[in-house]
Amino acid sequence: MNILLTPSEIIEYFYCPRFIYFIFSLGIDQHEEKRFKVLMGREVHK
Repeated sequence: MNILLTPSEIIEYFYCPRFIYFIFSLGIDQHEEKRFKVLMGREVHK
């Protein structure tokens, strides 16, 4: 069984391994649109 992870998912794993568990094992969404760092990063790249 191969698991393919994106670079962003690997970074998230190092930040908090539970992110990957919640997303892939439990199928719980991240709700990125509510995360402050995501919103700020999107503003910077506009």
